[in-house]
Amino acid sequence: MPGQPMSPEELCYMTADALRAGYSKGTFSPLEICEVLLARMSALNDTVNAYVLLGGEELREAAKASSARWRDASPLGPLDGIPVAVKDVLPVRGWPTRHGSPACAGASAESRDAVAVARLREAGALITGKTRTWEFAWHGRVDRPPEEVVRNPWALEHSTLGSSSGSAAAVASGQGVAALGTDSGGSVRGPASACGIVGIKPTQARVPVYPPSPMMEMEHIGVLARTVRDAALVLGTVAGYHSLDPDSWPFAEENFEDGLETGIEGLTIGISSTFGCTELHPDVEDVFDEVVANLGQLGVNTTILDIKLGDVYENTTTIYTPMAMASLDEVPTGKESLADPLVLELNADSTQLSSKDYFRALQQRLAIRRLFTHAFDNVDLMLTPTLETVPNRLTEPSPDMLLNRIFDLTGQPSVSVPVGSSETGLPIGVQIVANKGQDALALRAAHALEKLYPPRRPPEP
Repeated sequence: MPGQPMSPEELCYMTADALRAGYSKGTFSPLEICEVLLARMSALNDTVNAYVLLGGEELREAAKASSARWRDASPLGPLDGIPVAVKDVLPVRGWPTRHGSPACAGASAESRDAVAVARLREAGALITGKTRTWEFAWHGRVDRPPEEVVRNPWALEHSTLGSSSGSAAAVASGQGVAALGTDSGGSVRGPASACGIVGIKPTQARVPVYPPSPMMEMEHIGVLARTVRDAALVLGTVAGYHSLDPDSWPFAEENFEDGLETGIEGLTIGISSTFGCTELHPDVEDVFDEVVANLGQLGVNTTILDIKLGDVYENTTTIYTPMAMASLDEVPTGKESLADPLVLELNADSTQLSSKDYFRALQQRLAIRRLFTHAFDNVDLMLTPTLETVPNRLTEPSPDMLLNRIFDLTGQPSVSVPVGSSETGLPIGVQIVANKGQDALALRAAHALEKLYPPRRPPEP
């Protein structure tokens, strides 16, 4: 019936547009949404376990201030009062950064925000809490204590992948409109695909990375959301030049929501299912083939990309190995033994890595970047599966996310969009890729795909 109150679940799954409309009309306030979310976050942390730190009084105070601005018809902008979570590798003022590691369990509260977090705060966003991550954003251990394990909202015995595991699970389960994640090897797009939501890894340095990351120029700060429009909104808030990131580039300011409805008719999409570097799970292959068959509904042209990257994994491993050393710089003296054994092993391996081998790997990376940049001379966009397989069980090792890593190497923007399910109901996504700086085009294409495959939400845990 008209005027019937919304359930807490309906409120928690509202888009940013719907929340803003409700705030403007006085149907509900940011403070009311905050209280509903806090209750949901607290309830689901025993099952989904997406958050390591929950917002409390600080979140309520921010929601009260936002509510007052909306009552005065003077919101700071389109993100005012919108709940956004932050991955626990990005500093948030007043909270510790634990990097998902027991070695950093005693970390002190941060004195300042990461640049992206500061921009959220300045825009009036409600920072709901810090989300769990794979340890040092490296890999998902099957031997982690149960209280540290993030569970997939679609099937609690399955993984969210990672390393932005908590960010993806929080958004998918209605514990925030969006979340910040980081992506240096697929860590935004992989979890987005596994949890049936949208994830964008923007052009490298489109969002400033400061404080600096151990992943150096491989690091991308991205956004996870339930819709492309919400992802575009948050990305537009946190993107933009900042002098503290030496890789930051003064891109022209863009409103990434503008033009989403334009469509991609007449454009050419290059198709590859594997780039010759992996094999697909049969369910992923079936879903991908169906998406490719339906692209004609968007009025696009398609062509097969003749790109084979058989040794891309070896290349990325050589580049990533020394980064483990920098990750351990976050560990207090005397706590090293508590860190992830894989990170400790990679750190040891880095001492044996010759400068010649490392330089050769960097040369190969440059060749890959050149190859993919040149490919965009003949296509406007690329389409691949996001993941080569379906989400693993929590008792199984997680997949390598090789199809994601390619675009961390190249720095090109990539958006994962949910498009189907496995035979057992686990989400499957595809990633749409544009050339550097064309984040708006990648989002526009993702939005067009989203119209063919509307967002779905998991069953209540």
